[in-house]
Amino acid sequence: MAHQFECEESDCEFLVRSSSNEEVIQFARAHLRDVHGGRVESGDIDGEIERSDTANGQYRANN
Repeated sequence: MAHQFECEESDCEFLVRSSSNEEVIQFARAHLRDVHGGRVESGDIDGEIERSDTANGQYRANN
């Protein structure tokens, strides 16, 4: 299963995709901190991560 996070800030094209949920969280937190100057808890990001069955390429929200 693939995991994906896409930044929702206006005019930001950051996207990270990985088979590891933890890796997606790590890169998303670093992006938000370094680019947008924000601090976010892992749990907050986890709710924004989409998961995909890579067989069909369909992404769905975590919740």
